[in-house]
Amino acid sequence: MRWLASPANPYFFPGPVGGPGSPHFPFPGVFDLANRLLTDPDPGILEVVRRAPLDGGLACESIDP
Repeated sequence: MRWLASPANPYFFPGPVGGPGSPHFPFPGVFDLANRLLTDPDPGILEVVRRAPLDGGLACESIDP
């Protein structure tokens, strides 16, 4: 788990909404936000989701920086 959110992971993208991505997109993945909502008590994560602009009301595959 620590490796996922570390510089050792080539698909980890730091930043205000940093997180793991994948080889398919060069940004943190929305799937990571969903996982963090379920496992991380940090209320800032829910706020990120609340403020996120959606694409036609839907969450995209990755977070647009």
